[in-house]
Formats: sequence, C-alpha cells, structure tokens
Amino acid sequence: MAGLKWLSRVFGRPSSPAVARHITLMPDSGPEPFTLTLHAKIADIDAADWDACAGNTDGTGNPFTSHAFLSAMEDSGSASGRTGWLPQHAALRAGERVVGVVPMYAK
Repeated sequence: MAGLKWLSRVFGRPSSPAVARHITLMPDSGPEPFTLTLHAKIADIDAADWDACAGNTDGTGNPFTSHAFLSAMEDSGSASGRTGWLPQHAALRAGERVVGVVPMYAK
C-alpha cells in the first residue's frame, strides 16, 4: 500500500466505497467539470457505461475488461481484499456522462 500513498492524498482512503473529487482538466474544456470517482466494487458503475468506454459493446472487445467479467471476479471473491486484490475502479465523468473507466486494484 505504500506505493498508493499519493492516491490516498489525492482521492482519500483507498478503501472508501466511492470518493469523488472535481477536477478541471483544462480551462477551455467546456461547461461541465470532470469528476473522477473511485469505486470499491464494479457494480457501483453502470454496466452499459463501463462497456461503452471499455470497448465491449459488441462482444469484440477485450473480455477481461468487460463489466461482466470484472463483476464475476468480485462476486466470486477472487478479486477482494481477502485475496489481496482490493477493487478501486475509476470512472471519469463529464457532468453525468461517463467518458472513461479504468479497472484498478490495490495490491
């Protein structure tokens, strides 16, 4: 966890369910601020939004980044704090619209 200290300083405790921080990436980026949230479980992020960002809407994307696969890993207990893979998925939103996602795990 020592390598994640900077993440804790920026976004709060890694084990918190969802920590939101508003960041403006560029002053001319538009009227909607970007919001980055961390989620302790993939189920907190809408599956359609996740798959649209991860390129898995038509079944041709990487199956290991699909919402269904990551959800199955968490639901089975394979990806959990107990196994050393604490989910900390990131979602970037422009207003209410999800514009980017990253599957992340605190090791």
